[in-house]
This record gives sequence, C-alpha cells and structure tokens, in this order.
Amino acid sequence: MEGKTKQELGDDRAKVYETLGPWLERHQPKKEYPKIQTIVKQLNKDHKYVGSVGLCWGGCGTVYLCQEGADPSVDVGVALHPVQAKVPGDYEKIAKPFSIQVGDLDDFLPRPDQEKVAEIFKNKKDCQIVIHEGQVHGFGSRGDLSIEKDRKAKELCVENVFQFRLISDGLDDQVFETEYEVIVDIVSLWKMVQIWQFV
Repeated sequence: MEGKTKQELGDDRAKVYETLGPWLERHQPKKEYPKIQTIVKQLNKDHKYVGSVGLCWGGCGTVYLCQEGADPSVDVGVALHPVQAKVPGDYEKIAKPFSIQVGDLDDFLPRPDQEKVAEIFKNKKDCQIVIHEGQVHGFGSRGDLSIEKDRKAKELCVENVFQFRLISDGLDDQVFETEYEVIVDIVSLWKMVQIWQFV
C-alpha cells in the first residue's frame, strides 16, 4: 500500500487524539517545564555548549529554552512537529538558532500557523521552518516506513536536523566533540527527574 485513504488517515488521527489529549492535559508545560529546566541547568554547568532537540511536546520545551531571557537557555534548538507553543507569541521570542520540521497536514501546528511562524522567522537569523508535504503530526518519529513517501519524509527530516548549521556567533565546530558524554548526562539526569516525581 503506497498511501492511506482519507478514512484511514482519519482513523489514525482519532487514535492519536484518544490517547494524546488526556496525556497533554496531565502534562501541561507549566507543570513539566521545571523538570526540563533542572536537566538543562545541570548540563550548562558541565558543558560549554548545550542544544535541544524536542519532538512533539518536547518541541514546546525547546521553544522556551531558546527564547530571549530564558533561564536556563540552550545555544541552539530543533523542534520536530512541536505542540503547545503559542503562535505567534512564543515563536516571536526565539532568540537562538532554531529549526522546525513539521508536516503540512499537522493538526497541532496547522498550515495557517506554519505560515505565521515562517513569516516570523524571515526576520530572525539562523531560524527556519521546513514543511514536509503530505505528512501528519509525528511523522519524524513514527509512521509506516513501508510507505515510500512517509519513509523518505522521515529520512529527510532526520537529515535536515543533522545538517542544520549549529554554528552562530557563540558556537564553533567543537559542539559535538562530547556528544556521547552529553547524551549519557541527559539520560542520567532524566532518570533522577523520574525518581523525584515519585518522592
């Protein structure tokens, strides 16, 4: 099967809304963002440069971390199909290099909002929004890889994330020198945050 029918796409969306809606209600940014801040504060102590790649809900956190006056902040951000960041306000405040990868059929950052973000980014250095044709919310992290157009879109999304120039006034080519160490730190800190939730 090369592509899904409108009915199948509708059924898929219904399944997503059925599970994602209640999850998002329990995980509002005001409740969850402090956990992200805890991790980033520690990473900023231990590393010269810190970047953030956020998918879906994590994309909203990445937007916050790249805003003017964010404390803590990161040096660069990438958001794949972000949700819950307010258009235009949250995107107008972005002050760091930033890339968004989103599908043109995304229900959470719909096409009219994508166009508003694209307009905002025209006036910002090192900011971009890449809109993937025929893709729905979540295409960069899930999807049916047996469908060629979906597989190609996901591969292009990943390629775009790694090709996005993480170089601006404050960054240099050494950003990924300690990539493994940073990933280990993030995993360790996230485990601590998970434990704190139950204390």
